[in-house]
Amino acid sequence: MNSYFKKLFLASTSYLFLLYALCPAQTGKNTADGSETNYGQAPPGIKPKLFAKKIVEETLSEGGCVFSNDASEIYYFIFKRNGRFVIMHSKIENGAWRPPAPVSFSGRYSDVHPFFSADNSRLYFGSSRPVKENQPVPYFNLWYVERNGVQWSDPMPLGPPINTGYESCGSIGPDGALYFRRVSKTTRGDIFQSKYIDGKFSGPVKLPDSINSDYDESHPCVSPEGAYMIFSSKRPGGLNNGRDDLWISFKRADGSWTAAVNMGKEINSGHNTSIASISPDGRYLFYSSTKSGRGDIYWVSTKIIEKLNPKTLKKENDL
Repeated sequence: MNSYFKKLFLASTSYLFLLYALCPAQTGKNTADGSETNYGQAPPGIKPKLFAKKIVEETLSEGGCVFSNDASEIYYFIFKRNGRFVIMHSKIENGAWRPPAPVSFSGRYSDVHPFFSADNSRLYFGSSRPVKENQPVPYFNLWYVERNGVQWSDPMPLGPPINTGYESCGSIGPDGALYFRRVSKTTRGDIFQSKYIDGKFSGPVKLPDSINSDYDESHPCVSPEGAYMIFSSKRPGGLNNGRDDLWISFKRADGSWTAAVNMGKEINSGHNTSIASISPDGRYLFYSSTKSGRGDIYWVSTKIIEKLNPKTLKKENDL
């Protein structure tokens, strides 16, 4: 993991602990099926706010939060003082979050960026672990675990044709397609798509210039209904002077992607801004930012996205 991510997460605190220890239950229509859930605090409007802003000291920094479809579980990763990244988990029981704990498969190696399959039967993540014991690993590859009742299976590598270079972060679309970042001898950081066909991922295809550029792209996040993708980029035209901004591209009716646009100063504040995720019902955007001088998790209503949708695309979607 590069120094940016260590700086991004090193100073902030465990918001999951706060949800358990400090926040009273608060319900709302927030799950993928419209049932009620608990985020432990008043939801944001179109102005971003800190997620669990009551900070406790002496806890480690975190990021990359994802919720299960029923919003009863949350997974995220932390940076530990031993230099490793560990995936953490918490679950709502009796209207309150349980104390977060490392997942069963994480801790020995660095594990980052958890993300679910559309049906939540798999949890994917980036890992520095070797395929075989004591085998050298150049950097991160994509792995997954399968849900077995209330437990997770042992980790399994995605392998070729996905793992061929450095792959560490991704997102699954509603049709099962995998979107992920790859760094290789020919790509400094581009987003690829791999369709899920007959239980297997097909050969990855680099997404077009409407999304990728000559600069570094990473952290793709496809909305639950597949209508748009948010990702990080260091391309010119942003607000962060060569550091990560969040950008967005909308999917047209024919499956093509609109030219990506910067998400604006409401999201990108002139500091590193990255690692977006969308709540299961599509109502909230979560992301990481260093605008406070340290890495923090922010959330905002996805209504802020509506004004970024090109007018021509809005008309097309209304037909």
